Amino acid sequence: MLPNNVTGISIPVARTIYVSFIPSVIHYLSPALIQIPKSSLQPLELFQNKIMRVILGCPLSIQVANMQAEHNLPPIVDRITSIVTRLTAKCLHSPKLAPHYSQVIRRAITRAPRFPALQAGGKLLVKTVSIVLCGLDAVIPVEEDVPHSPPWLMPVPEVHFTPTSTAAHPALQRQLTLETISTVSSSFPVPCLLYSDGSLQSDGRAGCAVFSEDMDAPPEGWVGRRLLAYSSSTFCELSRLFDAVSLMCQHGLSGVVVCDSQSALQALSSTRSTLSIVVTRILSYLALGHDHSLNIKFVWIPSHIGLSHSDRVDALAKEACSLPPPAEVVAPSFSCILSRICADAAHSIDHLKDQQRIESVTIRHYDTFRFQRYKYRRRGVMVRRHNVVFARLRLGYRPVWQVAGQVDVPLFSCHLCGIPEGNSLDHYCLHCPEVDGLLPRDLSLLYICWHLLNEDHLDVLLARCPRFGGC
Repeated sequence: MLPNNVTGISIPVARTIYVSFIPSVIHYLSPALIQIPKSSLQPLELFQNKIMRVILGCPLSIQVANMQAEHNLPPIVDRITSIVTRLTAKCLHSPKLAPHYSQVIRRAITRAPRFPALQAGGKLLVKTVSIVLCGLDAVIPVEEDVPHSPPWLMPVPEVHFTPTSTAAHPALQRQLTLETISTVSSSFPVPCLLYSDGSLQSDGRAGCAVFSEDMDAPPEGWVGRRLLAYSSSTFCELSRLFDAVSLMCQHGLSGVVVCDSQSALQALSSTRSTLSIVVTRILSYLALGHDHSLNIKFVWIPSHIGLSHSDRVDALAKEACSLPPPAEVVAPSFSCILSRICADAAHSIDHLKDQQRIESVTIRHYDTFRFQRYKYRRRGVMVRRHNVVFARLRLGYRPVWQVAGQVDVPLFSCHLCGIPEGNSLDHYCLHCPEVDGLLPRDLSLLYICWHLLNEDHLDVLLARCPRFGGC
């Protein structure tokens, strides 16, 4: 059997196989599946829960919400709703894709009095999608045709990339970065360096900022700008490039804009960019600067390499995420709305965890580890036996009898020392005499789990006490 807990395939490989064969078919049939009642999809939900337990090698006492968060697999019903809502948003953004469907959805959102007659399945689809869009308060704009300048007037951004990669040593990256900036700046009589950065937080808050020592600070100082929530990362990066270019044009300065986003710089020269509005505005400023004999160049640098100015603008961008959202901001890209729809599908997991957190020990245990994504590797190799031990340590393994809190159940003894009612995670980690000397004592269970999740410590424990892996 492939997911055998001793000799089977690793957890990441098992998840990839499952996602490739089962959810892919469900996602393809989402427009049809959303038209049937949720109760009819319950067998699919139970099947996914069973598969997640098999992949992780965990017992029935593990909470479903923990497994969903670990696998990043929301409930099937929510995933189907998210896919169909994204498809609907694309149709609303480009009505030419499905004119009749787009018109029906807009009537449902605005609650128009005259509504076309639909079949039962169609009514359920329209109702479900409309509730999601109204709940997100997402105003989906109709795609607009942005006029482009003639090809002979369209400027070609001059972009220079630092000849390094993130795999190189940070000291080498920093040296090559300084050499690249110095080489590009030497082409200006009086160079002006402007650093820019964008930030996207895990809760959807977004902001951007610019900073320069060669330019007078604005009246309010070098303060970032808050963007609409759930903006895409590329949109944040392009927004800060727009601020940098417009600021240099307003001051009539030529110089270098330093950026650490390759995707944003590549979007400036892309002919099929989904962020055409922001890109067009940047190119318009570049054309305006060219007409006034201004020369603006772009340099890509790797991030977090110890450059003081780069770290300063990074901190400003993160602080901008906490600013109050302005009344008028540049409209976000359409991908921002799609990201919000995807994020909404994962909210059901958090809602389920919040409901069960008070009574569930395993959820409170997993809250300590869930934001540190684990790669399930042992010295670069994914081994099933170690994967299962890691998964149980992370998810908070507790036997069924211990979770139930019953006293009149058969006594489950420890597999190592034979102590009755010792088949629990806290006994193995804190009290079992067989592992005495292998684990630190007089510490909390969470600290012991952190200690064991360091693969070197777990290798020593499994080598000296191999039965620990089967607990």
